[in-house]
Amino acid sequence: MSTAHDELQTENLLAKISGLEARVEELTLKLEKVAKRQIAWNEIDTRRMRLVDLDLMDAFERIKNMEFKLFPHLARDIVRLYEITGPGEDQEYNSLDYRWHK
Repeated sequence: MSTAHDELQTENLLAKISGLEARVEELTLKLEKVAKRQIAWNEIDTRRMRLVDLDLMDAFERIKNMEFKLFPHLARDIVRLYEITGPGEDQEYNSLDYRWHK
Protein backbone atom coordinates (compact mmCIF):
# COMPACT_ATOMS: atom_id res chain seq x y z
CA MET A 1 0.00 0.00 0.00
CA SER A 2 2.78 2.44 0.84
CA THR A 3 4.44 1.71 -2.50
CA ALA A 4 1.28 2.73 -4.36
CA HIS A 5 1.00 5.83 -2.17
CA ASP A 6 4.67 6.71 -2.84
CA GLU A 7 4.15 6.24 -6.56
CA LEU A 8 1.07 8.48 -6.47
CA GLN A 9 3.02 11.17 -4.59
CA THR A 10 5.89 10.85 -7.08
CA GLU A 11 3.50 11.24 -10.00
CA ASN A 12 1.88 14.27 -8.35
CA LEU A 13 5.30 15.83 -7.73
CA LEU A 14 6.41 15.14 -11.30
CA ALA A 15 3.18 16.72 -12.59
CA LYS A 16 3.76 19.79 -10.39
CA ILE A 17 7.38 20.02 -11.52
CA SER A 18 6.37 19.80 -15.17
CA GLY A 19 3.71 22.51 -14.62
CA LEU A 20 6.27 24.72 -12.89
CA GLU A 21 8.77 24.18 -15.71
CA ALA A 22 6.11 25.23 -18.23
CA ARG A 23 5.35 28.32 -16.15
CA VAL A 24 9.06 29.20 -15.89
CA GLU A 25 9.40 28.87 -19.66
CA GLU A 26 6.36 31.12 -20.18
CA LEU A 27 7.70 33.73 -17.77
CA THR A 28 11.12 33.56 -19.44
CA LEU A 29 9.56 34.33 -22.81
CA LYS A 30 7.65 37.25 -21.31
CA LEU A 31 10.82 38.55 -19.69
CA GLU A 32 12.69 38.35 -23.00
CA LYS A 33 9.91 40.34 -24.71
CA VAL A 34 10.00 42.98 -21.97
CA ALA A 35 13.80 43.17 -22.19
CA LYS A 36 13.64 43.67 -25.97
CA ARG A 37 11.06 46.43 -25.54
CA GLN A 38 13.20 48.06 -22.86
CA ILE A 39 16.22 48.03 -25.17
CA ALA A 40 14.15 49.62 -27.93
CA TRP A 41 12.87 52.33 -25.55
CA ASN A 42 16.42 52.98 -24.32
CA GLU A 43 17.57 53.50 -27.91
CA ILE A 44 14.67 55.88 -28.56
CA ASP A 45 15.41 57.70 -25.31
CA THR A 46 19.10 57.99 -26.20
CA ARG A 47 18.28 59.43 -29.63
CA ARG A 48 15.79 61.85 -28.06
CA MET A 49 18.30 63.01 -25.45
CA ARG A 50 20.92 63.51 -28.17
CA LEU A 51 18.47 65.72 -30.09
CA VAL A 52 17.62 67.68 -26.94
CA ASP A 53 21.34 68.20 -26.27
CA LEU A 54 21.85 69.44 -29.84
CA ASP A 55 18.89 71.81 -29.48
CA LEU A 56 20.26 73.15 -26.18
CA MET A 57 23.72 73.65 -27.65
CA ASP A 58 22.22 75.46 -30.62
CA ALA A 59 20.12 77.66 -28.33
CA PHE A 60 23.16 78.42 -26.19
CA GLU A 61 25.17 79.45 -29.26
CA ARG A 62 22.34 81.70 -30.47
CA ILE A 63 22.01 83.34 -27.05
CA LYS A 64 25.78 83.78 -26.82
CA ASN A 65 25.85 85.42 -30.25
CA MET A 66 22.99 87.73 -29.29
CA GLU A 67 24.76 88.71 -26.06
CA PHE A 68 27.98 89.49 -27.90
CA LYS A 69 26.08 91.60 -30.42
CA LEU A 70 24.25 93.50 -27.68
CA PHE A 71 27.30 93.78 -25.40
CA PRO A 72 30.40 93.94 -27.62
CA HIS A 73 32.79 94.24 -24.64
CA LEU A 74 31.35 91.29 -22.76
CA ALA A 75 34.10 88.84 -23.70
CA ARG A 76 36.82 91.25 -22.59
CA ASP A 77 34.96 92.00 -19.35
CA ILE A 78 34.59 88.29 -18.58
CA VAL A 79 38.32 87.75 -19.16
CA ARG A 80 39.20 90.68 -16.91
CA LEU A 81 36.86 89.44 -14.19
CA TYR A 82 38.45 86.00 -14.41
CA GLU A 83 41.86 87.61 -14.02
CA ILE A 84 40.62 89.29 -10.83
CA THR A 85 38.86 86.29 -9.28
CA GLY A 86 41.21 83.56 -10.49
CA PRO A 87 40.49 79.95 -11.37
CA GLY A 88 40.19 78.36 -7.93
CA GLU A 89 38.96 78.86 -4.41
CA ASP A 90 42.51 79.19 -3.07
CA GLN A 91 42.74 82.82 -4.21
CA GLU A 92 43.05 85.70 -1.81
CA TYR A 93 39.89 87.46 -0.61
CA ASN A 94 38.35 89.66 -3.26
CA SER A 95 35.07 91.55 -2.79
CA LEU A 96 34.15 90.95 -6.45
CA ASP A 97 34.43 87.19 -6.06
CA TYR A 98 31.00 85.64 -5.36
CA ARG A 99 32.63 82.58 -3.75
CA TRP A 100 33.46 84.58 -0.65
CA HIS A 101 29.80 85.52 -0.09
CA LYS A 102 28.51 82.08 0.84
